[in-house]
Amino acid sequence: MELINRGEGVSAKLQLDTPERVFDEALAIVTSSYPNANHERLKKIYDDIVDLFNGIYPGYRKCSTEYHNLGHTTDVFLTMVRMVHGCEITGEGRTWKIAETAFISALMHDTGYIQEEDDAVGTGGKFTKVHVDRSIRFAETYLTTLGSDKMDIETCKRLISATSLSLDIKKIPFASNEEATAGKMLFSSDILAQMSDRLYLEKLIYLFKEFKEARIFGVVNEDELYRNTLGFYESIRRRLDGDANYSEKYLRSHFRVRWGVDRDLYIEGVEKNINFLRYLLDNHGRDYMENLKRGGIVKKLKGSAGFYYSANPFLSTPPTPS
Repeated sequence: MELINRGEGVSAKLQLDTPERVFDEALAIVTSSYPNANHERLKKIYDDIVDLFNGIYPGYRKCSTEYHNLGHTTDVFLTMVRMVHGCEITGEGRTWKIAETAFISALMHDTGYIQEEDDAVGTGGKFTKVHVDRSIRFAETYLTTLGSDKMDIETCKRLISATSLSLDIKKIPFASNEEATAGKMLFSSDILAQMSDRLYLEKLIYLFKEFKEARIFGVVNEDELYRNTLGFYESIRRRLDGDANYSEKYLRSHFRVRWGVDRDLYIEGVEKNINFLRYLLDNHGRDYMENLKRGGIVKKLKGSAGFYYSANPFLSTPPTPS
């Protein structure tokens, strides 16, 4: 049976190939929205988080999770920057204070997966259930050491908590409507960045390995995770549209101004991935994984319990902005 056209998501068009290029693009966007802001602090934190995931930051081991890795973190950061830019274009801009804190929170939202240097047992996947709490603790310690304002630290902690799938966003005690909006935007950025990734379907095997190590019950094997992903998408889309009040106008405005493309490429990328997965499950029976070929991930990992393949999380080249 002939495969439908899987198409290319936002990653193939706009995901950048190194952490340095991600920050350069983010800085260009941020500067256009906040030309008078001091961006040195954001650059310092960005570099420290890159060092943390690469095993250079003192006291911590190199990131050992393949799904929640540096590529995912920088993707979420850039998505958040793009979304804030879209807010500014539509006349709903955030103050630099809350915007900077939101960007920092995006960078730190998955630091809870990183193991301390004296922890040589397993991988950071074992922290899946508690990674949000660990991320909050890391952010508090790090930002305190950096001399950040206590109120800003508390805001950062609340924004990171908004990325928890087990927490009702409406019940987070945000300090203001602006902060609540930033929290919802971070939740949306986290979801959209990973599910629009052109390798999202292939990377689900990495996610399964993290779930397995954390002993998350309800997912017996990779096949069950793939089949449950369709239901997960339906539930997460309801949360995006409902609790997070997601509006496509922000990212659509960003892409229109920055790239000359009047579309929300993130939502398009998510829907292409989900539609392709639905097609495979409906038409290819038990051999559907054989059609997940991007990055060589499934070929190398399918059926090899405990084997981690270190795929480069930055795989495609950026276009030239219009």
